Amino acid sequence: MDWQAGHVEQAIFLAFSVEFLQVAQDGVGTYTPLHFPVCFCKKRIPFLTQKEGKLVPGTSPTHASCFIYVYPHGMKVDEAERAFTKAFGHWGRVMVPPR
Repeated sequence: MDWQAGHVEQAIFLAFSVEFLQVAQDGVGTYTPLHFPVCFCKKRIPFLTQKEGKLVPGTSPTHASCFIYVYPHGMKVDEAERAFTKAFGHWGRVMVPPR
């Protein structure tokens, strides 16, 4: 995984929450999105769409979303949790992997 090799400084991954929970369980013995802090959004995220060359509010997706914080390699999990909660906690509940 690029994160383990130090190739990813940090990233936010957006996924549909239920589908994410199903597929993120694969990859035994390697890092999966479940190894990182996850914010389960309390409501659907309204996306933007392009109309006549401008970004305008679009419709919300049909599924609930979650954000996953791929924090800097070497950062402590509790530090990543605090930073992620500060930035994304208003969207919903942040959960962290078992330590």
